[in-house]
Amino acid sequence: MELLNMHDLFSPGQEILDPTRFSGRQETIKQAIKVLCRQGASMIVYGERGVGKTSFIEMTKLIAQDQVELIHRYKMHKLQPPSGFQYKVISIECDDDVDDTGKVLQRLITSPEGIKSILGPRIETIESTTKDKAALKLFKGALNLGSEYEEKLVGTDFKEGSIYELFTNLIISIVKFILEPDEGLLIVIDEFDKVKDNSKMASIIKTLSKNKVKFLISGIASSYTDLIKHHASIERQLFDGRIKINQMDDGEIENIFYLAEQNSGGMIKFEPRFISEVKKRSQGFPYYAQLFGQLALDRYIEVYGQSKKGSITWDHLMHGLTEFSRYDPKLDQMYLSAISNDPSREILLRALSMQLPHRIKQSNAFEYCRKRGLAKPEPFLPILLGLRNPQILMRIDKEYVSFIDPIFKIYASMRTSITLKQNGSDYLFPNGD
Repeated sequence: MELLNMHDLFSPGQEILDPTRFSGRQETIKQAIKVLCRQGASMIVYGERGVGKTSFIEMTKLIAQDQVELIHRYKMHKLQPPSGFQYKVISIECDDDVDDTGKVLQRLITSPEGIKSILGPRIETIESTTKDKAALKLFKGALNLGSEYEEKLVGTDFKEGSIYELFTNLIISIVKFILEPDEGLLIVIDEFDKVKDNSKMASIIKTLSKNKVKFLISGIASSYTDLIKHHASIERQLFDGRIKINQMDDGEIENIFYLAEQNSGGMIKFEPRFISEVKKRSQGFPYYAQLFGQLALDRYIEVYGQSKKGSITWDHLMHGLTEFSRYDPKLDQMYLSAISNDPSREILLRALSMQLPHRIKQSNAFEYCRKRGLAKPEPFLPILLGLRNPQILMRIDKEYVSFIDPIFKIYASMRTSITLKQNGSDYLFPNGD
C-alpha cells in the first residue's frame, strides 16, 4: 500500500490536476460539458487572478478525454454523449514571449503538448494509411519543426499570413486524416491575456470551430470582451461558451477541506473555527484557501509528524501565518516596493487593503489611518497610485480606488508589518500608544 504524503493534500503552488481534489464549480462544469457536446461551439474562460481558472481548464481537459470523476460526482452523466467524450487535446500556456497571434500558432505547432503530441504517436499509421502526399508532407514537416524553423517563424522570411495558413491546413488535415470518426479536437490556450495583439484569433476560431474542432481560450479579464478582440464575429461559436470563474462561495471553500479530509484517509480533520477563519481571510480565492490549509498543515506536521491522527485548528493557522511572507517572494517584493520603508505609506496601504469591497472608498481608508496615528494620510494616496513598477492601485473615480491585483490586496492585508508597531490586531506608528 502506498504511503500517504501529508504534504501533498494542498496545492497552492500550482493548478489542481486531480479531480478528487477539485472543489465546487458545479454550474461552470455543466456549462463546459454542454459546450463539449455542441458542434461548432467554443469557450472563453475569464475571471480575476487567483480564482482558479487554470484548475477549471485542467478539469475541462480531463472531461474532454472521458475522465468521468466530476461527471459522476455532480450527477451529470445524462448530459454526456452515449459513448462518452473522445477529444484529442492540444494545449499551450502563453507567456511574455507569446505576444501576438502568430506566436500563439507557432507555439501550438511546436510545443510538446501541441500538434506534435497528436502526430508523433500516430505517424507510422499515418504513413501506412494516408495516400494524400500533401498531408503526409505537412505532418512530417510539423514533426520536424525545430529551433531553426522557429527562428524563421519570427523572422522576415516567414510572415504571419504563412503561419496562419500552415496552422489552418494542419488542423483541417488532422481532422480529415487523423481523428477517428467519434473523436474531436480541443485546442486550449491559457493565459491569453498576455497576448497583446490577438486581433486575428477571432478569425481563426470562426474558421476552424466547426464540427469536430473547439477552442478553449482563457485569461485574466473582467469580461470576455476584454479578453479577445473582434469577439462579435464569433458570438455564434460562443453560445453558452462564455464562462466566468468567480470567487468561491463559502460552501465551495468548505468543500476544499472536506476533500482534503477524504484524501488524507481520515488522518486529518479541520476544526470549524479553522474553516471559518479561512473563509474570512481567503475572501473566496481558492489560491489563499489552499495556501492557508498548507501553512496550517505544515505546522501540524512540524509538531506531530505525518503518522498521527488529529485536527487542524485555528492555532495551527495562526502559527502557520508567521511564514506567510516567505511563501510568495513576488508578492512580498511588491509589498516592500510599495511601502519603501515609509510607515505612512505602509499604514495607508494596509488601510486600503483591509477594506472588503473591490471598490474602496478612500475616505474609509483615511479614517482607518487617523484612528491608528496617521493624522494626514491624504498626501500618501497619490504616491501609491503613482507607482508603476509595480503598479498596485488604480483610480475608479474621485472617491474610489481599487487594487490592480486582488491577490495582492489580500496579501497586503495579512502580511506582518515592517515599519509599524503592532498592538493586537491594530497597527500603530512606532511612537504611537
